[in-house]
Amino acid sequence: MLTLSTEHKLSPMWLPPHHVARCLLNSYRLEMLQGTPLDGMFNARHLQSFVPREGTELAAQQKKFEEELASQGSGTMEVDRPKVVEPSEGERPMKI
Repeated sequence: MLTLSTEHKLSPMWLPPHHVARCLLNSYRLEMLQGTPLDGMFNARHLQSFVPREGTELAAQQKKFEEELASQGSGTMEVDRPKVVEPSEGERPMKI
């Protein structure tokens, strides 16, 4: 029988990787890697940058992506940083 405390222990500690779609002060709107937006806003304290382990499929995909970016540009990789915008009317960062 699972109780509330044991059920929480069995849940995954981390979600799969997501893309930052928009910054709102210290909170972020996230979307799946395929572009599907996630509901809600996420505080920066609860986010961690993702670095794939060497030798994994994600590391190979990341390397291929970086090579494609380098071949499209002038050889330097420029990453688009999300722009910080003020929350619009009725949109407030979630307190966790």
